[in-house]
Amino acid sequence: MSTKTTPTLTDIAARISAHLTRFERDPKINPLDKQYGTYQYRSAGAYRAGRYVNVRYVSYQGDTTLTREVAMRYLAWLDAGNVGSHFKMEQEEQDAANVVLAKMRAEATPITAASLAERADISKRDAAAVLIKAGFRVSQIDYDG
Repeated sequence: MSTKTTPTLTDIAARISAHLTRFERDPKINPLDKQYGTYQYRSAGAYRAGRYVNVRYVSYQGDTTLTREVAMRYLAWLDAGNVGSHFKMEQEEQDAANVVLAKMRAEATPITAASLAERADISKRDAAAVLIKAGFRVSQIDYDG
């Protein structure tokens, strides 16, 4: 019998950091921007910060704080072979949710945060955010999950 354990935030951060270090070292992923003389990744890494994971892409730009949920989604996205920041991952999720939303509108399917979340495979909170951006009125109950 195998038991599946939830990875610690330290483990999640270490695995994200390994991906970011690999990105930084790969000249195809991280070429020098000739116009500005900068790199997309510089001193990139991730570390645990209390109950969050902090991610840094460029040392002089500061860190971004990720919740456990976002950090785990980002790690899964990176493990799947994707390259980029968590911002890119979130944009791709939003784009996919908008495609699903358009299909739901075309089908005249009742649209709620829960139904969009289920069909787009995103959190209910993220689905509510997509609906708000699309001009829907969303109740606090829908948004809080």
